Amino acid sequence: MRKLRLLILIGISGLLMLSCADAARVSVVGKLTRSFDVAAGDVREGQIDLRCNSEDASTVRVYQSDYTFQADGSNAYGEPGTLERSNAAWISFSPSEVTLQPGQTDVIHFEMRVPDDHGLRGSYWSMIMVEAVPAPKPLADDEDDRPKITLNTVFRYGIQIVANLTGGEASLQFVRRELVAREDGLQLQIDAANNGEIWLNLSMWAELFDAQGRTLGRFTGNRQRIYPGCSAAFHIDLGKQEAGQYQSLVVADNGDENVFGAQYDLQVN
Repeated sequence: MRKLRLLILIGISGLLMLSCADAARVSVVGKLTRSFDVAAGDVREGQIDLRCNSEDASTVRVYQSDYTFQADGSNAYGEPGTLERSNAAWISFSPSEVTLQPGQTDVIHFEMRVPDDHGLRGSYWSMIMVEAVPAPKPLADDEDDRPKITLNTVFRYGIQIVANLTGGEASLQFVRRELVAREDGLQLQIDAANNGEIWLNLSMWAELFDAQGRTLGRFTGNRQRIYPGCSAAFHIDLGKQEAGQYQSLVVADNGDENVFGAQYDLQVN
């Protein structure tokens, strides 16, 4: 009998909530983004708390990765240190592998040493990946000669380690907009790219005006965090509107002095 084994790797950047028992064998406790306001030469320490939820011992391996994402939903987990704004080389961690017994908790310690380079400015980031090592699953014997397949699902957590230094410039580009008709009304879809030096945590809203310039209200969209060189998709529900010409003022607010805007003419058919 031929025996085939497939390994399915699922990458996640948020806490995974699944009913599958294997999915919850080991979980990361706490936030998956650790942000530090630092200066050149600073040292910061932190820890990643792990918990074993399985009835069996579970092993995880720990490694580093760079990370980018785009508005089309794509993500890239590159070799650590390849991005221009990667801080992977600043970070050390221990241990690189942990085996937890049922119900046990353990800790990954990490340290970030910012280079003593006063030319550094803006945001730098990378990820510490915590990946479960799949438990072996024996293959049952089969009387016929058909190939038998065993699926091993590997779950991983990405903990984003961010260093924010002063002096970086903030810049946002509205790269695409589309008005989409849905059953529950209109939705304004905006793709925005961070072409600055600092990460942005943006909430986006739109003020809608009719052809006579009268305001029809303010409509709030989703909030997205965007690293430099990355982009994100925003969706603003405008409700049901009659056919005609409209104008919209779109505002992306970082919650500080950095506020960005764009104005669009919209046609509703």
